[in-house]
Amino acid sequence: MTLQESNVAGLAELYDTLVADNYLGRPLPSQLTDDDYEKLSFIQRYLFTLVYEEGPARIFNAPFVNNMISNMENIIKGNYGVKKLSAYSAHDSNVVPLLVYFNLTSSECLKKQWKNETVQGNCAVPVPFASSIFF
Repeated sequence: MTLQESNVAGLAELYDTLVADNYLGRPLPSQLTDDDYEKLSFIQRYLFTLVYEEGPARIFNAPFVNNMISNMENIIKGNYGVKKLSAYSAHDSNVVPLLVYFNLTSSECLKKQWKNETVQGNCAVPVPFASSIFF
């Protein structure tokens, strides 16, 4: 299957596979150009942020954010309980919606970056592999 024959969702999945292979030290396909790789990267980031914009980001993140705020409020009130630290583990499918929810990125700003247009405000590029957010 060539890039021209693929559908958009398939291209995003292909990019995920290529990134994982790259981090594992596996060679990328010889027919894949740097330009192809950059296009796949943009498609994946753009689609990922687009899916979670507006309502979906709020709906998806509400339980996590409410829990996190509750934990922080308890600490502020001096109600430490038995926990000294709350650590959350997540996948990129959790991190990207959180970036969108906190208005740290958007599909629109990523599109402007891709077109080399001026971007106003926050425009974090979702990290393709092994990312972290600290509060």
